[in-house]
Amino acid sequence: MFSVKGSEEIAVEAIKAGLDDYVLKSSKHYARLPSAANLALERRAQWRALKEAESRYRALFNDVPIGLCKTTAEGRIIDANPAMIQMLGFPDRESLLSVNAIDLYADPTDRERWQSLIGRDDAVRRYESQLRRYDRSVIWVEENIRVVRDADGGVLYFEGSMEDITGRLNLEAQLRQSQKMESIGQLAAGVAHDFNNILTIIKGHTDLLLTKGSVLPDLQEPLKKISAAADRAANLTRQLLTFSRRQIMQQRALNLNETIGNVASMLERTLGEDIVLKFDFAKDLRTIYADPSMVEQIVMNLAVNARDAMPRGGQLVVRTSAADIDAQYIQKNPEARVGQFVCLSVADTGVGMDAQVLGRIFDPFFTTKEVGKGTGLGLATVYGITKLHHGWIEVSSEVGRGTHFKIFLPASSKQIEPSVNKPADQVVRGGKETVLVVEDEAELRLLTRQILECYGYRVFEGATGAEALKLWPQHAQEIDLLLTDMVMPEGITGWELAEKLRIEKPELKVICTSGYSVELAKMNLDAPAGIRFLQKPFKPQSLALAVRECLDE
Repeated sequence: MFSVKGSEEIAVEAIKAGLDDYVLKSSKHYARLPSAANLALERRAQWRALKEAESRYRALFNDVPIGLCKTTAEGRIIDANPAMIQMLGFPDRESLLSVNAIDLYADPTDRERWQSLIGRDDAVRRYESQLRRYDRSVIWVEENIRVVRDADGGVLYFEGSMEDITGRLNLEAQLRQSQKMESIGQLAAGVAHDFNNILTIIKGHTDLLLTKGSVLPDLQEPLKKISAAADRAANLTRQLLTFSRRQIMQQRALNLNETIGNVASMLERTLGEDIVLKFDFAKDLRTIYADPSMVEQIVMNLAVNARDAMPRGGQLVVRTSAADIDAQYIQKNPEARVGQFVCLSVADTGVGMDAQVLGRIFDPFFTTKEVGKGTGLGLATVYGITKLHHGWIEVSSEVGRGTHFKIFLPASSKQIEPSVNKPADQVVRGGKETVLVVEDEAELRLLTRQILECYGYRVFEGATGAEALKLWPQHAQEIDLLLTDMVMPEGITGWELAEKLRIEKPELKVICTSGYSVELAKMNLDAPAGIRFLQKPFKPQSLALAVRECLDE
């Protein structure tokens, strides 16, 4: 302001009102006019620079995709950016600022803990904690916090960044689980071949003795117990291969309601009279493409788990429903996928589980039961079967309030084919054809020969693929069927042997047997006509039936 009239009081009031300077129109003040103008221009430039910096800061604060906030030592939230508001699910900035930061922590001591960790540089980096969102759901966040102090060193406020790492932690947990399954799967695969060979020998000789009428009555019951024990051991091996996702599947289009209905009476017997079993099946449910025996095993394993969680009785509800999964659903369930699925729900009113137990229920061999009461493979097998079928599991549980499992399996457009029921104890017809048996386990090779000769077949045998190739030129015209183990020494697998022999004799029928083999999964899907797979351990009758059916194709 450049004026004739003025006083110190007017000058002070004018500057308070926003003037940069006040110069009187008098000869003794004219000399100060240029410097006053320069100072005003400098202040204007500084003001613009400050406003631009504030604008850049506010744009960065508002637009950065990571949550930013300022809080006092007492927990009052001074400011929060839109990313922070969105991450915590609050409707607006005001509603978040009305909350004390301490109340956002799932464990309130977390805030006290990171304050105690602040070092000489007045900062805490990469601190992981759990926060409660507006809807009371919990997320994991990674915090970076810095202290802003006044001139005397007192805390003015804390400013920090928060990034939602829930998805990352879930993926890391899935990776660890997958690696664990892979390691145990490799161990199971290595053991399964030899183990199932031994079981086939035990089971085979026992069943052969039981089929002979010359066995003393006093020995029949012990032989039956030996056979049953071998079946239990074989089932244990299958579970090992299943939860490690190395079991061969025989998939077909299924109606989940009908599959559960097939085991309904068995479920009732398993649960007992003190547990009420209820079914709630959705109408017009889409089909799934699955192995029916594996789906039945999911239902049975979950039912047994529920029964053991309700020692004083209770209620078990088995429900089916259709599920259309969208992108929004996936944000809360990282294992989910967009698409149409069929959901199997199993809910009990049992003792429930705490978070620590819930985090380990799918671990192989983990069990809360007494020693000898469980193998710890039941839920691990459910997990493996679900993953084999490209599905996922969701579990919720609360101590004293029961547990709820949801199994999601992909819906299929395949049509259900009519099933042909075979009699359980059908009479197997033998024959006069010639079978080439190739098996490196001598005792198993001898047993296989005995079974086939009992049914009238002529048998040639070889211990390895190389031996079979030497024998082949002499007897190629006589041999009607190759029965070969998949995993054998001397560098030739059963699959490679079958391919070599079928080049020379395309009409040769082939049965491949194994306790486990990676190649079997591919063969099971892509095997040409005339080639079958027989899983070890097998019963004598199962072997004879597989041979007869393969020859009759």
